[in-house]
Amino acid sequence: MTRQNHVPISDTENIKALIPMWDMCNHSNGKIETGFDTEDSTCKSYAIRSFAKDDQVLIFYGKRNNADLLFHNGFVFPDNQHDYVNLHLGVSKSDKLYAMKAQIMAMVGLDASARPYPVCCGSNPISPELLTFLRIFSMDHDELKIRLFNPERKQVLPLSNLPKPESVVSNQNEIRLWNYLHMRLGLILAQYKTTIQEDDVLLQSKELTTNAKNCLLLRITERRILQNALGYAEEKLQEAKKKLDETTPAPQNCEPLAEKVENMTIK
Repeated sequence: MTRQNHVPISDTENIKALIPMWDMCNHSNGKIETGFDTEDSTCKSYAIRSFAKDDQVLIFYGKRNNADLLFHNGFVFPDNQHDYVNLHLGVSKSDKLYAMKAQIMAMVGLDASARPYPVCCGSNPISPELLTFLRIFSMDHDELKIRLFNPERKQVLPLSNLPKPESVVSNQNEIRLWNYLHMRLGLILAQYKTTIQEDDVLLQSKELTTNAKNCLLLRITERRILQNALGYAEEKLQEAKKKLDETTPAPQNCEPLAEKVENMTIK
């Protein structure tokens, strides 16, 4: 499958073919710099960086996560800048607010049924589509109702802003969504039988086959992504709780509860 390159033979037709030399290059981070010149029927690939004499020439295979690279190309790339782990989420039909959540999700191009959402590597691990799902999933009845039946109210966050990290439906919604994500990530991580440190030790074994080493590398890279996302969710949860505390009105001065009880007349 990975060797089937689509080569144009006309404006409307492609054939599958091997491309010698180019097809033997290994992968590195970068951007796709390969195209097919129809005028001289030549595959042209531009260097993604400067190469010195005797350097191995590398190309960028595309924005694939390590699971795809292993499955389709037979290797894991530990420094993959585009790595992600799919988190399968959906709205249960037993949810009392299922119909309303499903309708709003359809309005933004999402499906309420279970589907994969990417959790990414890096400093911002929550993809826009995952954040959109979580915000709708965590809406209460009033937050859903106002968007379905009175969406023009200026104080309501537009649906188009749901993917933006800086946008907030409500402080309560933020607490619910980050608490839910934190719980889900924690449950997934708890299923691993070893720690990353133990896997790093296993990786040094000379008895590992190439396939076993790649599978171990995949497990390590996926767990690092999940642990990073778990820490991110915890940070966001604490931020949301702090903002809620800051915006909650302080209680008014009133009689101590004991005095109020003494002064009550029981009828």
